[in-house]
Amino acid sequence: MEIFGSTRDKNLQRQPNDMQEIPIAPLHNKFDPLCMLRGRKDHHGRHTENFDKKVWKNEIVQATLADIRDAMILSGPFKYFPFWCLDRLLGLSVQAKYYEQGKIIGHILPQPEQIRIEDNPPEYRRTKRFYVFAELLLLKNNPQYGYLWNLILAQFADIPVRIISSINRRLSGNER
Repeated sequence: MEIFGSTRDKNLQRQPNDMQEIPIAPLHNKFDPLCMLRGRKDHHGRHTENFDKKVWKNEIVQATLADIRDAMILSGPFKYFPFWCLDRLLGLSVQAKYYEQGKIIGHILPQPEQIRIEDNPPEYRRTKRFYVFAELLLLKNNPQYGYLWNLILAQFADIPVRIISSINRRLSGNER
């Protein structure tokens, strides 16, 4: 498929069967300290923020993994390795590393788009993952993007809610 925005002349019109380049995250969004009070608003719009089940180019992943590895070094022999969220960390790191070079990492498929629906049984219900430690590694390498700061602030604001819901689950006997 042709990719509108890179392989074609920018003056040509997009054809119905062309993919369109979009960022996987809107890194250009500004820092918003109020997201701690009212929630994030910067994640709306055209971008694809689902990072799992993606196929990335080997050369950009290897270069990005070197940056992530270096960010995991806390001090001397002490390192932090997140137990989950590596898909999110890698996806946002790839976009951040190449964003200012003008490379867009994500693509929108032409209409009708494919839709993936996951219908997990109740015993495998999804829980909210806590991304903040992986996002701190991301921020360590890319402090210039307000979008990344907003991700972390929203996670910190969610801590009291998580504590209260955890206590309520334990008291009601619904602890898994």
